[in-house]
Amino acid sequence: MIWRFVIQRKLSLILRQLSRRFDMVFFFLSLLLSVSVLTCTLMLFEGYERALKDSILNFNAHIYFFKPGLYDLQNSDIERIEKYLKEQQEYVSSQAVINGQGMLSIGSSLKGVNYRSIDDKRTDLPVSYREIIAEGTHLLEQENDIVIGKELADTYNIALNDTIFILSGADQRTSFSSLQQLPLRVVGTFKTGMYEYDMKNIFVSQEESQKLTKRKSGMNEYNLIEVRIKTEDIEKAREIALKWEKEFHFRYQVFSWIHYNGNIFSLIKLEKWVIGIVLFFLIIIASFSTISSTITSINEDKKKIAILRAIGLKYQSVYKIYFTKFLLMGIAGIISGIIGGWFVAKLISKQSFIKMEGQVYLLDAFHVDISFLTLLIIFTTATIVVSVSIYAALKRLKMLDIIDILRMNK
Repeated sequence: MIWRFVIQRKLSLILRQLSRRFDMVFFFLSLLLSVSVLTCTLMLFEGYERALKDSILNFNAHIYFFKPGLYDLQNSDIERIEKYLKEQQEYVSSQAVINGQGMLSIGSSLKGVNYRSIDDKRTDLPVSYREIIAEGTHLLEQENDIVIGKELADTYNIALNDTIFILSGADQRTSFSSLQQLPLRVVGTFKTGMYEYDMKNIFVSQEESQKLTKRKSGMNEYNLIEVRIKTEDIEKAREIALKWEKEFHFRYQVFSWIHYNGNIFSLIKLEKWVIGIVLFFLIIIASFSTISSTITSINEDKKKIAILRAIGLKYQSVYKIYFTKFLLMGIAGIISGIIGGWFVAKLISKQSFIKMEGQVYLLDAFHVDISFLTLLIIFTTATIVVSVSIYAALKRLKMLDIIDILRMNK
């Protein structure tokens, strides 16, 4: 009960001080706003980074096997590679794929697309095929059934069960002069959230992919093998790919998802921390209000300080009282800023007035995410800045002439 009474008294005293002292209000609000801006920005950056990474890893495999040059993987190659992979502790699943490029004929429009074969009956695919289906079905019951990107379907007004045509010029060893036109039936759409994937890719059956590349049925020739590895090993995909390539004595080319996408994530991390450092200067600027508020408080309370010093209270004790008071208020402003930044970031991700341009930013929506480490860095660095500011301002205590103050207030 005593502690409850003391806490209530302290809170009411702080609220009364805030209502009388504009500098205290400004001190609190400046910290709240600066920390909110920093937190909100880093949350949007980390959300973008996480969403982009999830989209890439859902649509693509983690590691790829190719045969050097213009040669395809034969059935013997696939058996050899899969036998080896099953002995690796990082391995989860794999799939041989036929892929290529063609032109979709949609009414009077032509659209370049990438097609890839998919074993729609399997549940252990190295890509998240079933999980990204937005409408229709993932099953390719008929030979010419396809699943296309949601963005592509919306842009060209393609509905489920519509028939479109694809123009294809066989594989890499054939000239593009001998075009063939094949009908395709749309049975489903997928959505990854990444504009490039949803606009330029289609899934086809293995039989249809053989037609598009003019392979003979039953030849078992594939462009590549996609491999999925364990989640905890994803960040080590580059090292794993290099190890596997060496163990095959460079008979095959082995690339990881980092090989294709590492640069963009390095750039995002660099941009995030550069902008974070720039915005951190807002907290440093806000610290000037901390110094101003602390000095103003000392000047207004100098009579009380003089009395306390006159009755024997040591300088260190007075210092601790004021340091604790302003530090607690600063921490309250920092925590409120983090909560406020989280709220604003969530609001931005939910609103529909401002949208991301998928053609420019790859993703078509705002995403929010932040790691505990980032929050800890924001809180710790902001607290250090506030503490240093309070410490610098409290040096004024030593400049107070106790005797003169007491004489003036007789």
